[in-house]
Amino acid sequence: IFYFNGADFVILDGRPGGSGAGDFNISNTSTSASRRAIEFGGSATNNQIQYCTIKGSNASTTITTAGIIYFGNTNNDNNTITNCSISNASGGNPAFCIVSSGATAPNENNNNTLSANSIYNFTRTAIEINSNNYVWSITANSLYQTSAITPSSKMNVIEITSGYGYSISGNYIGGQAVNCGGSAFTLSSSLNTAFTGIYLGASVTATSPNTIYGNTIQNITVTSTTTSFRTFVFVETYASSVTIGSSGNGNTFGSSSGTGSITITDNSSGNTNFPLCGILFGCTNANSESCSYNTFGSITIAGTNTGNGTNHVVLIDNAKSNAAGALSVSYNTIGNSSSNNINITMNDDVALVTNHNAGT
Repeated sequence: IFYFNGADFVILDGRPGGSGAGDFNISNTSTSASRRAIEFGGSATNNQIQYCTIKGSNASTTITTAGIIYFGNTNNDNNTITNCSISNASGGNPAFCIVSSGATAPNENNNNTLSANSIYNFTRTAIEINSNNYVWSITANSLYQTSAITPSSKMNVIEITSGYGYSISGNYIGGQAVNCGGSAFTLSSSLNTAFTGIYLGASVTATSPNTIYGNTIQNITVTSTTTSFRTFVFVETYASSVTIGSSGNGNTFGSSSGTGSITITDNSSGNTNFPLCGILFGCTNANSESCSYNTFGSITIAGTNTGNGTNHVVLIDNAKSNAAGALSVSYNTIGNSSSNNINITMNDDVALVTNHNAGT
């Protein structure tokens, strides 16, 4: 509907007169591939979309034809989407909400910002930063589902597959409303049901620091029979280097109070891929990484699966290869003041931190 083809310095502000509440709706109800509400292409730079309601139903799961909002190839840089509501149109829920797939160097998409948006009702991924991107800021967004869904594949809420210099901070993942509010973000039982909050792929490099600070992942219920995936992962990273949490900027996984903020029911038969793997570090190079000042609490794990391997409920998993650099794990808080706030009723082995196939 809106195609920013080489457009520069355009401001699309949904507020009448530029103040007050947003009152501008953009909707594409088509479920067909490449049918988007907004697309950036042809070196669109320094544009800003703010206070708009943006809806789409694009069901495509092919990256180059997916998304409600799409950043295409060739230098779509320094654009900002802020304070928008981005969700499904009447045609159905989209597979992806925001997608960026750039061109090869030196024409990548870079220095774009997604901030303070409400992004919800997707079936696969809310934010997909794919090939040929770098230096994005993903900050203070709320990512949620307004009703229970049964996804057809593994759900990665924020997925970044390549590039460097990513700042992922202050986001809320979970619930049925902003800031993880309302009832639980619920994934219903199916063979392929599996949840990852933040995913960084192996082509994310250490050229510039990648940081995950101050995010909250809570108010989520997952029931699964998957034997193909880890049922629930807060952060899964194969990036060359990432810092998860720092002093004053730790992430909250579950809740610092109460019980049952994260509820996982694993009814699989012999799932060897872990009902819960809180943070997975899996890079294969020699860069150092750190995980510090994060809080884990209010987690319940139940179900009928009794056939898993050992140490399959893990909060921090160091699966870096033997050639990889050191992983520093420090000042993390496990549990809260409520009784049984980390409650595992399955016949499982449990490890707070594991170190396997790893250097130090």
